[in-house]
Amino acid sequence: LEIDEPDRQEHITTQVSDLRRDGVNVTYIGESTRHDASREIPAIAADLDVDAIVCGTRGAHGLNAVLNPSVAAGILRRATVPVIVVPAKASVCHPEAAAV
Repeated sequence: LEIDEPDRQEHITTQVSDLRRDGVNVTYIGESTRHDASREIPAIAADLDVDAIVCGTRGAHGLNAVLNPSVAAGILRRATVPVIVVPAKASVCHPEAAAV
């Protein structure tokens, strides 16, 4: 499922709102850059003294992964805080449903 940037931002904003409603203390920072995101994100995280970074991954394999290096992999290598990588095809499960 490909969505454009405004749809992606709206989707993330909705997810952040849902997390806050569920009592999670979360701050969303979304910025565009023409620089290497795998370097920018850990640097900004360090500047802001964040507790963790959450990012997505395309799940590329083989030659595609070699030709298009993963931003998530770069963040994992450079970050000084925990990084949570969410696969592109991950399912959303509410904690109460997981306890069944």
